[in-house]
This record gives sequence, structure tokens and C-alpha cells, in this order.
Amino acid sequence: MEREIPGNRRDRCVACACGRVESGAEDSQKIQKEIIMIKVPFSLAELDLMADAFFKKNNAQFAIAATIQNRPKDIFSDVFDYIGANLPEIMKGRPDRLEFHGNQLAPYVTTSIQNFTRLNGDLSARTIKKNYNNEILKIFNYDHDHNSFTSRYDGRMAYDHAELLNLNCCAYCNAQFTYTIRKPAKTRPHFDHFYAKSDHPYFALSFYNLIPACYVCNSTLKGSIIFKDSTHLHPFLGGFENIYQFRTGIKDTDFVVNKQDFTLSLNPCKSADTVLEPKAKNNIKDFALVARYEKHKDIAGEIIKKAYFYNNTTIKELLEGYQPGGHRLFNSEAEIIELLMGNKMTVDRLHERIFSKLTRDVCDEFGISVAPAKN
Repeated sequence: MEREIPGNRRDRCVACACGRVESGAEDSQKIQKEIIMIKVPFSLAELDLMADAFFKKNNAQFAIAATIQNRPKDIFSDVFDYIGANLPEIMKGRPDRLEFHGNQLAPYVTTSIQNFTRLNGDLSARTIKKNYNNEILKIFNYDHDHNSFTSRYDGRMAYDHAELLNLNCCAYCNAQFTYTIRKPAKTRPHFDHFYAKSDHPYFALSFYNLIPACYVCNSTLKGSIIFKDSTHLHPFLGGFENIYQFRTGIKDTDFVVNKQDFTLSLNPCKSADTVLEPKAKNNIKDFALVARYEKHKDIAGEIIKKAYFYNNTTIKELLEGYQPGGHRLFNSEAEIIELLMGNKMTVDRLHERIFSKLTRDVCDEFGISVAPAKN
């Protein structure tokens, strides 16, 4: 006999993974619109303040403005004159402003490289571009030498920045931890340059261009693929929530009782934003998310089983029934759901654990959903 999902399971849903918002969930909807797989845990206003502090700190540390101003005139001067005049926004501007300045710089860069080529005709195009990049990377010193952002003070600047962003898992895949640890061993996330450093060396130390990511996403998969705000989701700005969702496409009884197999997929939401959906699709393709998550479908299977046995009635009984000394052991149904599923379930905390997006989506598919925590 097929087991029925209790009718009140979806009635209690405040904010489901694909954007269905019930009454009383206005704040939840506001939060969901800003979430990625996985967005950094800050608002844009907070990120802008962090970007301003980042600019001031690194401009002082590397004397960027002064170095550009005191640089002798040469064939690259037009490029550096533009950079110097727009330095604050180049280092702290949001992605749309970075793209604007990249487009404005393009003719200066082209002319400078052409002039350099005429003077150094015996050099290959690759060597010429490398020499041009080095001229800029010596100033925007991300990893150019031992005195760089990643190496200075034994790497402390990069570690400080990683700790500031406080992302425990990769923003691109949510499948790898990106903890920052200093002792007894040292490890931190890679910083992906959303706009490739090889093509845009002047963005090498731009706040919005440094994305905490895992090695697989940053080096193995993204590599030299061209990313733009117009083609891909930027982890500081937008994301998968309400755009794409994990789905198993199987009934819980078919999996639990009849032992049928399933295919884990990433499907567009019915309410997906038509501008963001193609960007998310490119992220899925370029980070091979479907193939990678198919290797983790055992996690989805465990979630299906838990959702089958721990229905809403059981969750309510746990909330009301455990009151040692007259005090509730659990503060909310959401707390119980996270305990049972072994992961974070609210969209404002997905950045804290790997596979949290997968867990939230599969739970939603089988009728278990929680609202974001209110600030």
C-alpha cells in the first residue's frame, strides 16, 4: 500500500526551495532573492563596505596609486593613466563596473600592445602579452612575487581575507569545504579571479573579483574559461535559489519500499528568472555539477529515506514531546529537521556546510521545507 504524505506537510511550508512563498513569509522571500549556490553570507551593502576597506588596505600596502602616479612615461602610459584615474572603482567596484572599466580599457590595451609589438617584432604574441601583463601585475601584485598578496607576511593578507569572507564551502559547487585554518597546519580556499587575471590583470586585486573557491572549481574546471556577469552567476550577487533545483524524480515508496533507482538532476524552477536562468545553466555546465553530483546521489537517497520515516507528524511530536524539566529540548521544527537531515536547511546558512543546497532541495521535493532564519 502506498504511503501518503500528510496533507499538512506542504501547508506548513513557509518558503520552499523553488520560490513558493506562503502568507507571512515576506521576509523569507526577500532573503531568498539574494542567495546563490552558495552566496557569501553578506548583503551587498556589507560587501561594499568590505570592498572599500579592502581597497584602502591594499592600496596602502602595495602603494598602488603612488606607483602608478610615479611611473615613467612609456608605451603603456595610456593604460596606466586610465587605471590611475579610476583606481578606487577598479579595486572596489561591483562586477558591472569592472566590466565597464574593462571595456573602456580595451582600446588603450590594444594600442599599447600594438606599439610594443612594433618595437619588439622578434617576440611572439604570447611573450608580448606576458610582458604587458607583468607590467600591470607588478603593481596589482596578487601572486607576482614573494612580496605579493598571497605571500607577504607569510601569506597573512590572503588568510585574513579568506577569514573575512567566512565561506566554509565552495561558492561554485557547494561540494568541497573551503575552511581557513592557520594552526597547526595552514589551508585556505583558492581565490578564483572571476574575470581572468590573464585577460584582466588590472583586476587581480579587485575585491569583487576574488571568489573563495575549491581547487576543483578554480583550477581543474574553470581554468581559462571566460566568465562575465552577463554570462555566469557571480557568487557575490545572485544564484541558484529559485532558479535551479536538485530533483530525484522518484516517489519515496518506489525508492524505499520497491528499491527503484533514480537519476539526480538539476532542473530549472518554474518561476526561474529568465535573465538569471541562462547564467545558472552556464555555471552548471562549466563546473560539471550534474556529473559531479551524480557521484553523490547516495546522499539524496539517505534524505529520501529520512523524509519517508520522519514525517511532519513525527517532527511535531519531537518538538512537543521532549520537554525535560518542563523545558523544550528543541526551539523549532526547523532545528529538528536540520538535526535529522544532518545539514543546514535555511538559505541564509547554506554556506556553512557542503551539500546543503542538495539537502534542502531533496527535502523540499518530499515535502519537508523550512523558512530562512530571521535576522
